[in-house]
Amino acid sequence: MSKLDEAVRQRRYFDVSSALDIKLVKSFLIKSAWGNTGCPFFLEEPFTNIPDMIRYKITNVFLGIENDKETVPS
Repeated sequence: MSKLDEAVRQRRYFDVSSALDIKLVKSFLIKSAWGNTGCPFFLEEPFTNIPDMIRYKITNVFLGIENDKETVPS
């Protein structure tokens, strides 16, 4: 299995309610790096980068805003 196959297989969608996902993001924000395995999350539309996608999702949960197509920036 190639390195690319391994990297794609390990990716998943970011889950705001996952303690592991929050821990990984916190580590990334402190170190400015994902580590040896790279970013574990898929980039979702309409976002152009993963850090902004994650910040958006965390902010919406904190503020109690429902995540639907009307609240996602386009």
